[in-house]
Amino acid sequence: MRVEESYTPSVVVPIRNLVMLSIASAYAYTPRELTGAKTFVIYGAQLSDASYNLDLRDFNYPDCTPECILSVEAAIRMCHFRRTRDIEIWAPSREGFTKPELLRKCYELIGDLIYET
Repeated sequence: MRVEESYTPSVVVPIRNLVMLSIASAYAYTPRELTGAKTFVIYGAQLSDASYNLDLRDFNYPDCTPECILSVEAAIRMCHFRRTRDIEIWAPSREGFTKPELLRKCYELIGDLIYET
């Protein structure tokens, strides 16, 4: 593979994040006495990843958009959490955070420890 001078995404795995969200949701559903897991999933997607790309005429990573996350959450509820409907997929993009805003908020909360993550 040719190495570019600047970063460009070279490998795209279609719906990769949705597969991982499905696995995480299945794990969250595992009985609490076995895992201690709660029925919510935290997803690191933020709005900078979901930004609209004029050249593509689409989002850079559509699976990071709040609409996609809400749709996946609804599908998982419909397909397995029907009785309880107590799963939530939370992500910074659902709260409108871009990467810089998220880093600023984290710095407000934990200070210089952010540099150790």
